[in-house]
Amino acid sequence: MNAEVKIAPDLRRDARPASAVSHGVGIAGLAGLLAWALIARIFQFSGPNASLCAVVACGGPMLLWSLFVDKVHRNPSTGIDWDRAPRPLSESLDISLTKIAGLWATWLAIAFVYGACRFYWSGNYLFSMKILGYAAIPVFLLSIPYVIWIDRRLKEPRDGAWQLGQLILGTGAETDKEMLYDHFRSWTIKAFFSAFMIAIVPGNWFATITPAMTTRW
Repeated sequence: MNAEVKIAPDLRRDARPASAVSHGVGIAGLAGLLAWALIARIFQFSGPNASLCAVVACGGPMLLWSLFVDKVHRNPSTGIDWDRAPRPLSESLDISLTKIAGLWATWLAIAFVYGACRFYWSGNYLFSMKILGYAAIPVFLLSIPYVIWIDRRLKEPRDGAWQLGQLILGTGAETDKEMLYDHFRSWTIKAFFSAFMIAIVPGNWFATITPAMTTRW
């Protein structure tokens, strides 16, 4: 007996989740990357520094589109309250300093792992370690004014970095173990993929810009 199976209209719809970025962001990044790739192909800018310029040429337009067109920083999911006046510095400064301590401890732990695991000092990872080494001091210094500024606008500034900071400093506040676990997990992923993704940039860029060699058998 054949029976016709009717599927509700809602079930036939594409159930894939919505993209985190708009079409405009992708198009802007692609345009910037193609423009730089064309210039690099003409002048044979195939070196590692040119590959970093490609990252900026792609990511820069995406960032600008996100901020000035999509205004993603206004999304409620950011946890930032732009409508109310920033909380007084005297109210948030202790939170910010504790958070900075947690961030710095996290970054030092990552640096220790990079130094202890010697495979990060061979092959393509050498490029990653060089770039991260150059970026370390500026990031450490810029984190101070940034955290102090953003904590005045965050709805809840006591995040995972703050949880770790207060645990290290021994402030006596109760530690939220779930937030601490989320902090460790997220930064473990960032640490692994940051080194890996930086490492593959120069080689892929060289292969893209340099004309393929014709092999004769």
